[in-house]
Amino acid sequence: MQRPDAGAPEKLAAELDKRRKVLADTVVKCPDPELTSADAAYLAGDPASTPLGAAVVAKAVAVSLSWAEREMLSLLAETWLTERGLVFAAVTVTEPAGPSLSRSTPGSAPRRRMMTDLNGVASGNDGPAVKCLFRAG
Repeated sequence: MQRPDAGAPEKLAAELDKRRKVLADTVVKCPDPELTSADAAYLAGDPASTPLGAAVVAKAVAVSLSWAEREMLSLLAETWLTERGLVFAAVTVTEPAGPSLSRSTPGSAPRRRMMTDLNGVASGNDGPAVKCLFRAG
């Protein structure tokens, strides 16, 4: 088994710095304050940032990349493994489809949070957008 690149965090930080404005502009359009605050904490390098924040950043990065830049996605995974460990990385990749503990109305079934359409294609938007869909889980 190959070990993660120990230099991945520095490489990722440089790449995220180049894209910081685009990423912030993309995620700020999300109406879910939990997602936007988790994203902001992760981008700020907050050591207490959550896998949810890493997942939001990863989704925003993924849709902003050209095919030639897709290797940056491996930098995300290697950074999570290097800095936070296997559990953080595993939770991060499953976080976007995880159940939300919030309920739309008292007594209703839990809802599932889905982050989709960061590139605005399906919604018909001209620019990047975050569409946070809540569907019954």
